[in-house]
Amino acid sequence: MQTPNKRRLYTEQEDIMLLRQVNAERPFEAKKGEVMKVWGLVAKALADHEDFARPQFDAKKAQNRFSAVMDNHVHYNRESARASGVAETYDERIALLDELLAAFVDAKEQEKKRLVNDANKVDQSEREGEYIRNEAMNSLGKRKHQECDDDGEKASGSGSRFTKITTAMQEESKAERGLRQSELEFRKFQLEVEREERQKDRELAAEQARLHHETILAMLGALTKRQ
Repeated sequence: MQTPNKRRLYTEQEDIMLLRQVNAERPFEAKKGEVMKVWGLVAKALADHEDFARPQFDAKKAQNRFSAVMDNHVHYNRESARASGVAETYDERIALLDELLAAFVDAKEQEKKRLVNDANKVDQSEREGEYIRNEAMNSLGKRKHQECDDDGEKASGSGSRFTKITTAMQEESKAERGLRQSELEFRKFQLEVEREERQKDRELAAEQARLHHETILAMLGALTKRQ
């Protein structure tokens, strides 16, 4: 019976190659929807490299390995590393991780600001929608009264009370239908704004929770560096 191959651990050199490529591409700074595409570029560059020796390396593996290396770096005790005797290449690894950690935290702060700005834009759109609705209703009401007054003057001039009443009812019905249509359209718009706002709130809450966790990890990393 053939013994299954054990999972090969990443070497120090492979991690350095990964960090160099991540530093070149900065996938965590990519736009929403483009992140995994950039991780794919990182993975392909490494998989095609003769010194990497992992031809099946893909975007998800690249992202997972980077996250693991970064997490270890945050909790890393620099003094114990010095005591164990580190190679010269390890200094490059630490330097790359320090640079990437700072860039990662900065990117997340920028994303947080963007989410807050988007939420403010949704609030502004809702206020503008309310203003437009009120203006439309006021304008429609004024037009309805004006048309009724004009028709009333014409009807009294002709002496036809029946015509005056009929015309007024028709115009009033037309105005009411227009008002209802305006209200329905605005309500549809309002529901869409509310849906988008709830989605933004959920995304913002999730992002804030993640940023809080990442900030704590970064602070822990900074503390260990001072030791």
